Amino acid sequence: MGYGSFLASLSGTINLSPSADVYDVDLFDTPAATVMALHQRGRHVICYVSVGSYEDWRPDAARFPRSVIGKPYQGWSGEWWLDVRNIAALAPLMRARLDLCKAKGFDAVEPDNIDGYQAEGGTGFPLTAGDQLRYNRWVAAEAHRRGLSIGLKNDSDQATLLAPQFDWALTEDCFQQGWCAREQPFLARHKAVFATEYTDVTDRRTFDRSDCPRALQLGISLIYKHRTLDLWRTTCAGRSKSRISTISPLKAESAAAEQNLTRRRAVAPGRATPPRACASAPPRQSLRCSPLRPPRPNAPRRQEIVPPLAR
Repeated sequence: MGYGSFLASLSGTINLSPSADVYDVDLFDTPAATVMALHQRGRHVICYVSVGSYEDWRPDAARFPRSVIGKPYQGWSGEWWLDVRNIAALAPLMRARLDLCKAKGFDAVEPDNIDGYQAEGGTGFPLTAGDQLRYNRWVAAEAHRRGLSIGLKNDSDQATLLAPQFDWALTEDCFQQGWCAREQPFLARHKAVFATEYTDVTDRRTFDRSDCPRALQLGISLIYKHRTLDLWRTTCAGRSKSRISTISPLKAESAAAEQNLTRRRAVAPGRATPPRACASAPPRQSLRCSPLRPPRPNAPRRQEIVPPLAR
């Protein structure tokens, strides 16, 4: 059983010099060459992709039928909720995205916005917890069919029900808001849990003296970042790392194999700047207030590779 740390870099350039074991980067903005370069340095690479929202700047945006696009996502310009009840309509789109993730050589996928049933202000659709469970399990199964590990992004209220199908989990502000224990279903299965605490709501003293010791005790990989998810990060000086088994591509060819493999996988991942009101949001609102996500680009761009610093 290995141990590892992670780095979420969803805006700006991708810096190859940090010693993180796991990189979480955008599916569309990251070329295959960058994924290969990270692999050559022994890194595992996760593709960030939204599977629960429509983003009008994505290259496949024109393919989404109007019937599945709901209310605007509060606080995120150019983004609307999707009707995850309509898997038949979304399936071709999400399968194509997962195919791209696989084709670029990624090891795993971070599916964003898989907790719309709890959205503040609603999604425009009468989504239930059951609707969300069905969709999330479908996405997990599709990832596994492509040999990709998959993480549970937020949706901690359904962690107990989804831990058997998902390979790792990601939290944000869980130490600051006191809900890290919700990830116990993953920790009990020796699956990785990656946590991010942010400078806008947690001071450095608290991070070092309170959050890091607690993360070490729980076995959670913890990092400290700006809410914008730029290149800057601080870790717990190598003391806080999560269990990781196999972040490399999975070989789940059947439902039975998939269930057996869920005991042997784990990875990690990321999103960015929430509304100002999120700093004081209660724990249950944290799902909507602190999502790791890439900022909407002003124009299509390719991420540049920053070579490792000379030693």
